[in-house]
Amino acid sequence: MDLKKIVLPIRSSIYAGVIAKKVKIDFSVVGFPKCATTSIHKTLERVPGLYMPGHEVQVANIMSGLQQWPQPHFSLTGIKNPNLLYEPHNLLALYKSNKNMKFIISMRNPSDWLFSFYQYRMLEIRDNKDWLQTRLEKNLEYKNISFDDIVYNEQSFLGVSIKQGFFIDYLEEIFNWIPRENILIVMLEEIALDASAAYSRIFDFLGICDINDEETEVGVVANNKNNFYARRDDFTEQLSYLDHIYMQKNEQLNKFLKDRANYSNIFW
Repeated sequence: MDLKKIVLPIRSSIYAGVIAKKVKIDFSVVGFPKCATTSIHKTLERVPGLYMPGHEVQVANIMSGLQQWPQPHFSLTGIKNPNLLYEPHNLLALYKSNKNMKFIISMRNPSDWLFSFYQYRMLEIRDNKDWLQTRLEKNLEYKNISFDDIVYNEQSFLGVSIKQGFFIDYLEEIFNWIPRENILIVMLEEIALDASAAYSRIFDFLGICDINDEETEVGVVANNKNNFYARRDDFTEQLSYLDHIYMQKNEQLNKFLKDRANYSNIFW
């Protein structure tokens, strides 16, 4: 007996009832981490009549009432949390709280994703971020984990691991719960190549019309910390190895995206 198939729907239905009493959320930018979710957030929050909290919204805080919402309500209300794809009970609860809710799922080449996410976490460790202190006290080894440890020894820390980049494993489940028409797939590479075209797709998906380019800066660059990262060119061997590791999963993902999401990934 698969307990997940029994417990998940019950748990998410209970959560959904609580969420629906607190707020009506029209859309969610749900991830994956380090895949332009903050850039999408920063662009959307400039849209007149649209409200998004300036931080990553936790479902637990919605349910408890800690998350505050403005009065009067805006024409569109959205949230961003790039970890929701790893939280199926919370993602399904959001959908059940409003079955018209739209979900924006962003991805990128998983080899580049893993490199970027590792560098970002190490930067947070060097900066002594408050949220990390308890974790670092319990896991002193985190400060010394190298990218080679992640790539060749399959170590993981703070969400950084090879398996977290097997995007297809998460999407298959999500598409079983949430209708295809409620989901938009967008690639970081797509935004980098032509931000205007990528955001036009996002705006159309959300039903946003008559955007004033002078008021809304399309494709806001966020979390641009490349100057604080190690040089990518110094890790070509590791990245090539990752490309091989991810090859089969990427092939499955791209077939799935074409068949189930009507999206052709031309980037990787």
